[in-house]
Amino acid sequence: MPLTSDIPKPALPVCGYPILDYVTAQLCYYGVRKIVYAAGYLPDVIRKRAEKYACADCVTVAENKPLGTCGAVKNTEKLLGDCFFVLSGDCLSDINLFEMAAMHKRSGALATIAVKPSDAPFRYGVVKTDNSGRVRSFLEKPQNAAKGSLVNLGTYVVDRKALDLAPANRFFDFSRDLFPLLIRKGLLSAYRHDGYWSDLGDIKSYYEANGKFRGGFFYPLPIKEEMKKAGSSVVSGNSLVLGEAEESVVCGGSVVNAGARVNRCVVLGGEVFGVHYKRIIKNGIATPIISISKIIITIMAGVEIFAFT
Repeated sequence: MPLTSDIPKPALPVCGYPILDYVTAQLCYYGVRKIVYAAGYLPDVIRKRAEKYACADCVTVAENKPLGTCGAVKNTEKLLGDCFFVLSGDCLSDINLFEMAAMHKRSGALATIAVKPSDAPFRYGVVKTDNSGRVRSFLEKPQNAAKGSLVNLGTYVVDRKALDLAPANRFFDFSRDLFPLLIRKGLLSAYRHDGYWSDLGDIKSYYEANGKFRGGFFYPLPIKEEMKKAGSSVVSGNSLVLGEAEESVVCGGSVVNAGARVNRCVVLGGEVFGVHYKRIIKNGIATPIISISKIIITIMAGVEIFAFT
């Protein structure tokens, strides 16, 4: 069963909290106080969650039609400042946004992208830079990319002037459309990140994120009351463990029935019977971690940096 068949991916819970909480936590930690969520699929789900955040002034803008990653941000242009962050609403990282913003300002570029070496660069946009950090080429998912190549992390600092190159109300992508234009002008730079980053793009990476953050995230989450520690597991207030749960995440109104046992599992809803080890369980259906089920990216978030305006 696809994990995002009934919700936008930013609403997919990691340790019981939607990915959107983690992205918002990172922005608020670095002092961002105005956040614009550009939402395509099921925007009301994003809007209702964002209304609960007290750490920033949050606005959700729905797309009436698919606009692409850059087109979605262009659609929110009137709400943005002279310089802003763009973060994927479905990735987790500990990118130092202070350092990235400072480097962008020094570079004189119109946009700066976060990059890091990857063992599987063919899954991402591959970035080549010169010694000064200027991006000289950008290839989207090249199949012959060498292991260790720098890849695009979907986190950007963008000057509003860059959006002048994007047409209004038309599909326009950062990677395929805007970045090639900026490269030709010599106005795209790269910020290297060597810490944690995951796009949660398959079952394995999603499962690993739930294990990594069961004890807490890098930054304080904006909403904290929903999950409680229960021995070595974390359990949501609307879930019930009548059996055993060890080193697991149990959320989404789940019931681990008497006699059932989950060990190192992520339970996202429904009733659980029997014994499970290293499984993601949704609506009672268990998925092995070896599966590679691609999850579709559905949201970008443009964020104003007041320090620059």
